[in-house]
Amino acid sequence: MKKLATIISRAGDSTILSLFVFYLLARVETDPISAIYWTLISFSLVALIPLVYILSGLKRGTISGFDLPLKEERLGMIRISILADFLAYWLIYFLGGPALHLALLATYFFLGITMYAITRYWRISLHMVGVSGFATVLLIIFNLYWPLVFLPVMGWARLYLKRHDVYQVIAGATLSALITAAIFIFGKGFIY
Repeated sequence: MKKLATIISRAGDSTILSLFVFYLLARVETDPISAIYWTLISFSLVALIPLVYILSGLKRGTISGFDLPLKEERLGMIRISILADFLAYWLIYFLGGPALHLALLATYFFLGITMYAITRYWRISLHMVGVSGFATVLLIIFNLYWPLVFLPVMGWARLYLKRHDVYQVIAGATLSALITAAIFIFGKGFIY
């Protein structure tokens, strides 16, 4: 069961899920080739920069584990992520990219700030933040309910691996859904 929980945690990481969601959002507004272009730009900044930060920290020994078990490690990654989100938002904006990418990038940014503030005092589940945010986007934009199934699956994996308690899992999912919904529903014309 531990192997299954680990696979679920890795496969449900925001880095992997973001590639899929960025492409789907770009396809709403662009052709398939343009969607790949915009997806690669957004993905390269918001997903690969934090991943490179983690992998280089693991190699140098400044990060103790891929799941960032220590608070300072998590805070460092979130700081890098917030900066990458900010840069990605403005780059996509100035390049005239898809509005829904701007909405997702703004969501990343505001979730990053929120998670940073919380992580200073408490270990909220960033995996649940990612899965819940993406499920919320797919529900709002595409009226897809099936991605919601992944919430209890990821919650189980994080609990089974003893990375979080039930409150941290529920808080991550709930805050992410609320912030994501607020931006995608009320941010049109203001944020994107």
